[in-house]
Parts: sequence; structure tokens; C-alpha cells
Amino acid sequence: MSIRRVGITIGDVRGIGVEVLLKTFASRDLFERCTPVVFGTIEAMEYWSEVLGMSIPLLPVGDLSEVSNGVLNVMTVASVKGRNPLYGADHLAIAGLNAGVRALRDCKVHTLVTAPVNKKSIQSVVSDFDGHTRYIGQFFGGNPLMIMASQKLRMALVTDHLPLSRVTSSIDRNVLYRKIALFYKILRRDFAIDEPKIAVLGINPHAGDSGGIGAEDEEITSPVVQTIKERGERIEGPFSSDGFFGSGMYKKFDGVVAMYHDQGLIPFKLMSFGSGVNYTGGLEGVRTSPDHGTAYEIAGKNIANSGSFRQAVLLSLEIYRNRLAFDQRNNIK
Repeated sequence: MSIRRVGITIGDVRGIGVEVLLKTFASRDLFERCTPVVFGTIEAMEYWSEVLGMSIPLLPVGDLSEVSNGVLNVMTVASVKGRNPLYGADHLAIAGLNAGVRALRDCKVHTLVTAPVNKKSIQSVVSDFDGHTRYIGQFFGGNPLMIMASQKLRMALVTDHLPLSRVTSSIDRNVLYRKIALFYKILRRDFAIDEPKIAVLGINPHAGDSGGIGAEDEEITSPVVQTIKERGERIEGPFSSDGFFGSGMYKKFDGVVAMYHDQGLIPFKLMSFGSGVNYTGGLEGVRTSPDHGTAYEIAGKNIANSGSFRQAVLLSLEIYRNRLAFDQRNNIK
């Protein structure tokens, strides 16, 4: 099997992103599976390598044609002013993200892994930035679906980084139907599950309690689930989130659809924190990221867990392989 090229955006260099990146490739086995290309600056990579006492081979490249196997290739995407390699961290994070996404879109890297950024801080550079998912979706002209994936659970979010006060007004039958239909396709093509079984969580506590706690689940969720079920797909719901996860019912399903961020992310991170991956589904490019943030409070202490970042790299490669196999079986070009 040919070695795939994995693009990596440097993220916020004030946080733990570079640390978990370096730790991920400290185990040399990954170099046998992929050729990493970091979109950032060689100065920031060398700075954190020295601070952490890590001797991962770094190769500065000016063009992707210069990339080599067996090293961390680093393409500089912003100039460093003065002697501080962490200067202009927000501008560097966006420059690295833009360069990485363009490389993915132009098929110059096979997959893309994004290191964490601080959404509020990034807004000083890009005012409407609300997370990687929608920002990357704009490059591809698609409607991305945020999916959290681990060995225990695959969780799709109908709404993601949205204030709770806007959740119910953002969900109607058409929105929910499209999200579930897209999740079904993603489970088949990207996760190699031929006949996925999907569970849908309710919008309200106790899934509305037959209309006693809000009418949304009777008017929106249940009709959509029934329509999809009549089409012959395996789907059940709406389920009350507390009982669904508390009883272990989630184990019977290949994927779960949550209505809003914390409804899905709280149980997911309780079960998978440190090994979970954020995957942007529904795009032609494969993008993943670790399931944690910048963690400024532990930056530079050499205690950050790199498990999630490693899994993000591995999952991106697995999804890429699954897509190739699916498209070949179905004669998709």
C-alpha cells in the first residue's frame, strides 16, 4: 500500500497542539503509514521540540514537491517577526488552516488533521469563525456534518456550535431528514458499515413525553424517523438521552444522532475522552481533529495526552481507505 500524505495544521501554538503532534510522531510506526506535512512555521516546531526535549526529525520545505518520507515536513505559511516563535499565534493558526484546506481541496494531501484553536481568539482575525467544521465547509462548498467517533460510539450533531436558545428554531423536518440521510451515507462510505443502524435522540427531555414537555418531538422527530424507516433503513427513535446512554442502549447502534452539542458531546467525552476524534463528514476531503481544545493551562508542561491526536491521524487514513474501497465496489469515479 502506498504511503498517504497527511496534512496537519499547526493550530494555536500557545496551546498543546504542537506537543501532541510531536508526541504522536515520536513513535516511529506512523511514518510507515503516512507522510506528515505540517502547515505552520519551522520556528514554532523547533521551539516546542526544544522546550519538550523531543528530537523528532523536522524538514522545512518550500513546496509540497520537496516533501520526504520518515520526517515531519514543515511548510512555513507565515513570517516570524522578531525572536518570539509564538508571535502572531492567531494569524498563524488561520494561515496554517487556509494552507492545509487548500492542499486538501487540491488533492495535494490525502487527508487533513487540524490541531486545536481558540475560537474566541481566532475571531480577532476572522470575525465570524465559529469552529473548524463550517469554516472548512466553505472551502468545499458543502454542508458538513460534525461527527464524533471512537471505538465505542459514532455521534452526529444536527446543530453544533450554536447557543442553546437557537437550537429548536434551527431544527425542522427538512433539516433533520437531510442530516440523518447524510449520516447514513457517511456510515456506509466512510466507516464501511453496509447496513447502518441509527438511533435518534429527542429534542426535549424524555423525548417530549408524548407532547407533555414540548411538541417538537411529535411534530418533527417522530415523523422524520418514521419516513426514513418506511424507506427501508434501520432507524429508531426519538430516545430520551439520559435513559438511552444510562441503560447502555447505544451499544446496539452503529451511529447516534444528537440534536445539539452538549446532548451528544457530554456522553461521548465521558466514554471516549483522550481517544475520540472529531470528523467533518459530508465533504470530498477527509478532515479530522482531536477531541480536545488548546488547554493553555498545561501547555509546555509535557503532560498532554496525545492519544486523541494519534487516533485522528489513524482515522483519517482509515476513512480514506474506506472511501477508495467503497467507490471501487460501486464504480464511482
